[in-house]
Amino acid sequence: MTVDVYRTVSNSHMAEGVFAHVPQDRLLIQGDFYDASWEIYWWRDTYMDNVRYRNLQVERDVHGRVSSLQEVLDGIRRQTRAAQDLCTRLAAAPSFPPGCPVKAPAPIQ
Repeated sequence: MTVDVYRTVSNSHMAEGVFAHVPQDRLLIQGDFYDASWEIYWWRDTYMDNVRYRNLQVERDVHGRVSSLQEVLDGIRRQTRAAQDLCTRLAAAPSFPPGCPVKAPAPIQ
C-alpha cells in the first residue's frame, strides 16, 4: 500500500502540519483541516487548497471518522457561515476577535 505524506500549505492553524493520502483508496488522512464536530471554521479554503495543490484524487476523508468528500465540503460551508455570522454579531458589539472577519472570497465547489 502506498501512503504519501505531505506538508500543509495555506493553513495558518497548522502551518507546519502534515497529512497523508492513500492514492489507491482516494483517502485523505488529516489531523486538523476539518472536523465534523466543530461549530465554526476559520480557514475556509485550506482543505481544498491542499487537495488542489497536490492534485490529489479524494473521495473520502479521515479525521476521527470516515466521511465522504461531499460531507466534508458541506460541513466546511456550514461552519464557515457560522464563523461569518459570529463575526457579524461581534462587529455590531463592537468586538473584533482573532479570525474576524472570515475571508471568504469564492464559493467552495
